[in-house]
Parts: sequence; C-alpha cells; structure tokens
Amino acid sequence: MEVPRLGPILPSQFRAEVMGLDTPVIVTGMLGGWGGSGWTAATFASTHAPDTVGTAMGRAAFRRRDAGGPPWETDCVHRDVSVGGFARWVTADTSSGPTEGWEDDFTADTHWGYISYARMPELFAAHPQMTDAAAVDWRSIGMEERFGADTNFWFGSAGAVTHLHYDTYGTNVVAQLYGTKKWTLFPPKAAFGLYSTRVPYEESSVFSDVNLVAPDPIRHPQYSEAIKSMWTATLGPGDVLFVPRHWWHHVEALTPSISVNRWVPDPEHDPTARVTEGLTRLLASGLREWAVDAGPSHWLNPTEDDMATNDVLHFLANAIDNVGSQGVRDVHRGNDGCSTAVTLPLLLQALTSPVVMAAWQDEIASRIMRGDLWLPRQ
Repeated sequence: MEVPRLGPILPSQFRAEVMGLDTPVIVTGMLGGWGGSGWTAATFASTHAPDTVGTAMGRAAFRRRDAGGPPWETDCVHRDVSVGGFARWVTADTSSGPTEGWEDDFTADTHWGYISYARMPELFAAHPQMTDAAAVDWRSIGMEERFGADTNFWFGSAGAVTHLHYDTYGTNVVAQLYGTKKWTLFPPKAAFGLYSTRVPYEESSVFSDVNLVAPDPIRHPQYSEAIKSMWTATLGPGDVLFVPRHWWHHVEALTPSISVNRWVPDPEHDPTARVTEGLTRLLASGLREWAVDAGPSHWLNPTEDDMATNDVLHFLANAIDNVGSQGVRDVHRGNDGCSTAVTLPLLLQALTSPVVMAAWQDEIASRIMRGDLWLPRQ
C-alpha cells in the first residue's frame, strides 16, 4: 500500500489532524520558507570541509541473501571524517577539495556511507546559520519554536540504509530536503512476522532480525504474512512524512540524500516506555558481562555508550519515578524514592512482555549455540 499524500495544509491542521493519525501520511508544499530546502551535497562539499562527524560505511553485499543477515550498524566501519570530504565522496567530486586518505577504502560498488542521527547543534556549532529559523523552521508544520537546534541531520550516499526498526518513544516527523528515499513501513500489528530483537541494544529502537532487502523465508517464515500489511513511500525534496507511534520503518536512499527529523514526545505513553527501556538496558548490561567478547560491539549499537550498572539503575529509577509523577499520588515510597505501587506492576509488565521475552530468549539461545555466551557454573 502506498502512503497517501496531502497537498499543502495549514500548520495548525498538521499539528491537530495529521499528528493525531494512527497511519502514516506525506504532506507536500510546506517547506517553501526553509533555507534548508535548497541544500544539496555540494552545499557541504567545500563550506563545511573542516567540520568532522562520525560516519557509518556499510557493505553493499547485504543485498544478497547469503550475506549473513541485515545491515547492522555493528557490522559497519565507523570513521570520523570531515563533512566536506564525505560530501565529495558521496558525489564523486574530485575538484572541490583534497582527498583525506580514507576514500580509497570505500567505493560505491562495495559500500554505502551515512551520517545519521547527527544532532545539528553539535554538527554545525561553527555554522549557526544552519540551525536557525531561516534554515529549519518547524513552525511551518505546526511545531512552535522548533528550529535546527531540535533537529537530527541525515546525509547518505545512494544505497545508504537505516535498518528495519520501530521507535519506542513518541512519533516521528521527517522532512526530505535533497534527493530521494524509499520508506518501507509496517503497522505495529505486523510485529509477529518481523522477528524483533533487542540485540544490538539501542535505547528507543527495537530492531527486526529480517533483512528486508534479501529476506530469508527459511529463517523468517512469517515474514510472508507481515508483508501483506506493508506500506511504501518514496520521499522527494519538499515532502514531509509523519510516522505514527510504534510503526516499523526501513529507509533506503535511492540517490545521495539529505533529510532532517524530529521525534515528537508522547506524554501518554513515553513514561512507561522509558521504564521498559531501562529494564531492557539492565538486562543487556548484565548479559553482556557473560559474553566471550567482553567489548560492547555486538551488544550495543554504536550510537550507545557502555553504561555502568549503577548508571542504568539510576536511569531506571528516574523513569519509574517519572511514571509515578504522572498521576499516582499518596503511595508508599521506599528508601530509594521510587513508588512501589507503580514500580512492581511496571516491572512485572515489562519483564513479561511477549516481545521482550521472545527477543531475549531467541537471542540468548542462538548465542549459546554459537558459543558466544557462557553461563556460570557452580
């Protein structure tokens, strides 16, 4: 099914009507006042040459069924490169500036490259004009006082991929500024055929074990049922995509591409989701200590820091406390300051969630079989 399109609407309509939908939609004609709508790869090829950023260089071979699985970020080569150098590599531009030495290790035939999840205030600290209202102005789609400082920047070569996952927090609003991207989406009800996993762990992202580009019907037989509810969209410059809460999405750049996005908080569901995330992080941190490879590379996504157990417990305690502050009053509070009337049901609900249990059981079993995980003996 194709994601439906709407023509230009009032900013107030986007906020009140579009963001209340439970299915995705594309809205066009709302970025006319954005300076960022004129950005291209060439914009960054020379003027931003000194700015460095982390990039993921992924293998193009993941498109083959025998490639060994999805395009995990943990399998990518991660390099800190200049924004200008990356822009020149993406466009095969050899005239706007010098090469930096890393380019020869990656060709368009063997790899794709991605600057993803980049916070614009940090990325463009030396270029404030890139983050002000003249460049990125979310007010045009009903988000008051939301400029580049609240925005994530995505810049990829043709073939760059964001692996199939859903976001546990809020909803997602994406503005396509340059190039084209193909979005493949599934509703939450399709989770049974998408084989969710929390390894590698990334806060707020539940990944699928399915390689969407080259699915394996033997490994994932129920995926054939999930695709019956699949939605697709091709975004071009000026398109704005709304992704509802917990919708799965896989994104591929069809050409060199630049987009920006914001995750919009969901005050009704996010507090409880943070408790589940804290518990999952606690499990990931504990189980990783049993891994033969003691490093975080296979257990944590590169976007995550390797947090100490005390830090994870602090995150979890704050999440539980926040849920308690959302309307639970006059309950017994333990010495740690957490509301036990809220804590126990949430812990039980999260730990026994079918999605969490199934994902961990499958992952632990497969790692034991491969010898990647050992269990302590008495």
